[in-house]
Amino acid sequence: MASNPVTVIESGLVVQYLIDAFPDLSSHIIPQAKDPKSAYDRYTINLLVDTWMNKINSKWFSTLLMTGTDEVAGKADELFEAIKTQFEPMLATSISSGKGPFAGGSERLTLLEVSGDI
Repeated sequence: MASNPVTVIESGLVVQYLIDAFPDLSSHIIPQAKDPKSAYDRYTINLLVDTWMNKINSKWFSTLLMTGTDEVAGKADELFEAIKTQFEPMLATSISSGKGPFAGGSERLTLLEVSGDI
């Protein structure tokens, strides 16, 4: 560990800090851009994280805040529709490049799975 401990906050930023601080231990989380293919893999995982955070997450939280049954059902329908139309098609495309169960077909966890709000 670092000889000068630091405090980092915000789950997504904590993940990025750990990736940068310990690249040998985290190279599977997000590939280093060494060539066009690895750069594209990195882009794809970042795009998935960005899509979830900016298009899905707000619908998830608004669903949690609803109190009436009809309100919850309506918001849940919006959430599922957004996942179905905006996230799943990109996820399916990213998985086609590998055989593993994680983003991009990775055999190990990626940034998508370890990001705190996903």
